[in-house]
Amino acid sequence: MTNKSISIAASFLWAAIVFYLHIVRVKLPEDEPLFRIPHADKLVHFAMFAIMAFLVARAFEAQKQKRPSSMQLALIVAICAGYGALLEYLQGVMPNQRDSDVFDWLADLL
Repeated sequence: MTNKSISIAASFLWAAIVFYLHIVRVKLPEDEPLFRIPHADKLVHFAMFAIMAFLVARAFEAQKQKRPSSMQLALIVAICAGYGALLEYLQGVMPNQRDSDVFDWLADLL
């Protein structure tokens, strides 16, 4: 496999993991100190989408063998923003006991 195909595969794999974590109801242990931090879920959203943006940028970099241009970086942000919005929408309409939250999407955008 080439660097390009590995980078693209990693991006799609991470996107699938993020999709799963957004759609499936995850029961968190409430007695853990980490989960008692107010709005800790926003940090999780930020981290998931920061990793996704990094992987997508690496895929662009591998394709052109150089750093992504400003236009490509804007496209990466648009892809991640759109994907985050789609996932939040799906959380709101699917019967999975999850709620859609615009603040989660804003954390994704960061």
